[in-house]
Amino acid sequence: MSEIEKHCDAQYDVQKSIKIWGLQNADEIKYVRQPCRTIQKEEECNIITLGIGFDTKAEENLKRKVSKMCKFFGADPIERRNKKLYQKIGKYFKMAVAATSGDKTASVLGCKSINFTVLRVTYLLA
Repeated sequence: MSEIEKHCDAQYDVQKSIKIWGLQNADEIKYVRQPCRTIQKEEECNIITLGIGFDTKAEENLKRKVSKMCKFFGADPIERRNKKLYQKIGKYFKMAVAATSGDKTASVLGCKSINFTVLRVTYLLA
């Protein structure tokens, strides 16, 4: 553990200070870090979904909970259905997240099957 990590561990109880909301989707719970305080007019608020998964119920519920100033951005390599769903609440990106940027292949779970499909996607550096 680095000196800065030791210092932060000693000074702050991170587990208690970071509040998490669990938002139910049709088949999973998506977790979101709660804002630390009320968002002010001059501040920016961005909500980012990594992996939309053909379901935006959690994001729709979150949009009702947070400030109307918050902008929603969603990334998922499968455009079919995800793009149309997400564009109702925010901006959609046909991307996946990986350790390095670039165009690569990805194994993704299909919407109506338990089989994975390999497709070419653009990765965003994590």
